Amino acid sequence: IASASWLDASTLRMAVASVASNGKVCIWEGTFTSGFTTSATCTGTSFASTTNVDIVGAVYASTPTFFVRSSGSYLARLARSGANTYTTSTFSTGQVIRSSLFVVNSLASAGLEVGCFNTSNVPYVARVGTTGNPTWVSLPVLPGGA
Repeated sequence: IASASWLDASTLRMAVASVASNGKVCIWEGTFTSGFTTSATCTGTSFASTTNVDIVGAVYASTPTFFVRSSGSYLARLARSGANTYTTSTFSTGQVIRSSLFVVNSLASAGLEVGCFNTSNVPYVARVGTTGNPTWVSLPVLPGGA
């Protein structure tokens, strides 16, 4: 489960995302004063990994964005494009290892910084906005293969 909160005009909003057992990502939206006022919006296709699920949420440029590991072990992004509407992008740029955790820095000036490990235990970081493709940069392997 992941969450994100943002200020929409003068309304403090929140979104909570989860991966369903069928691989669909479902997102609930609401406000801090009214709670969740709508049913979950779920992706039309089953694309998220259902084993060792990794999902994280962040806000960039007032847009809540969720990152999840796809069923093909690649990075996928769900960015809010309207009320209860999310655009899904899957990037086939290096597989993400099981049980890794996406770390998102929402304070980056040019987008969200996403970090993860690939299947060879190499740490990777990418800066990605709510649109466009990430450009991955590998970091030195951790000492002792940790």
